Amino acid sequence: MALRVDGARKFVLEELEKQQIGAPRRLELVREHKVLEWLIPALEELMVLPIQDIRAEEIEQMGWEVFCILARGKEAQAQQRSILAHLSIPRDINHFCKSAEDCQYQRQIWWWQVVAKKLLQPKNPISLKDCYEFLTSNSPAGLNEECHRELVQFLEGKGIFRLEMAILEGVKKAVESIYSI
Repeated sequence: MALRVDGARKFVLEELEKQQIGAPRRLELVREHKVLEWLIPALEELMVLPIQDIRAEEIEQMGWEVFCILARGKEAQAQQRSILAHLSIPRDINHFCKSAEDCQYQRQIWWWQVVAKKLLQPKNPISLKDCYEFLTSNSPAGLNEECHRELVQFLEGKGIFRLEMAILEGVKKAVESIYSI
């Protein structure tokens, strides 16, 4: 009997996956039917969505408590982006750079005029994950490769880029607690 129920559940989930079900509705199904496979994808989707774009009916679907947890998680992410944007980059990352003064100048301009703006952009700020990808794949003009690599290593050493996953994990645990999963 258990095999037939598991098979039926798998079939239903596969069919539902083919539908375009929004994240709030998936959270409602997580709560009502313990569809745990949808918890993380739904939370990830909602964590990047601006809070003001979540409609009242969607809040009703996921539950007010979960909406409050999402809002707190989004606040934590915004706070981490702000902290990173305002981080003071050390002047002497690379002591052996032949053009250290130029690199320092270019690094500061790039950080404040490009990276910080992306992090603090009010309507669509860059996530910490996307910021890391941006930093590793884009080197500012006038900054030598070694100085750029050391800047990225300095930021990695701060553990800033791992915080986004920790925040999501905290949101997940809180939602699991509310949904009694």
